[in-house]
Amino acid sequence: MPNWASIEYKIVGKPKQLENLYKRIDKLYKVHKTDLWLIHISDNFKVKPLDGMGIRGYIVYYDYDPGDDYMTIGYDGAWGEQEGFRYILEQKYKGIKIYFYEEEFGIGSYFSNDVNHEFFDNKYIVFNQDGEYYYTTNLDNALEMVREFTGIDNINKDNYAKILDESLCSIEEIQYGDA
Repeated sequence: MPNWASIEYKIVGKPKQLENLYKRIDKLYKVHKTDLWLIHISDNFKVKPLDGMGIRGYIVYYDYDPGDDYMTIGYDGAWGEQEGFRYILEQKYKGIKIYFYEEEFGIGSYFSNDVNHEFFDNKYIVFNQDGEYYYTTNLDNALEMVREFTGIDNINKDNYAKILDESLCSIEEIQYGDA
């Protein structure tokens, strides 16, 4: 049984391509009654991923504003971003660029291929003692959140790792790189 990851795509392309993609997904979503698995898209687009590429997952949300140069697709995937789904979209819509962010809390994996932070600019996730989590763009803000959660004022960049171990809070760094 996989750990499920939440993935968000920002798909950049020509408005006509994106409108077509949005309409196709919308039509499939209505047919499958909110249970639109990535394999359904593969079958409908008549594009199969290469051997070893994953397409395990299902669409959670999708959005496109006509005329924009990007659209959003959110899905839950087995273990992480499903490169097979990205491959299918890139084969069907030549010239698009897909940026993604994935988070898989079960194994502590947080990754994005948006190295220039065009769409995804958070760098840290801060977890409090109750398991709630918050996003922030820098370590100073993350440390301030931990101070608020714990009441410990002397947390700084040099000592926070030890204090986090004792406080049941955590700070996770989001990794950025090519995928």
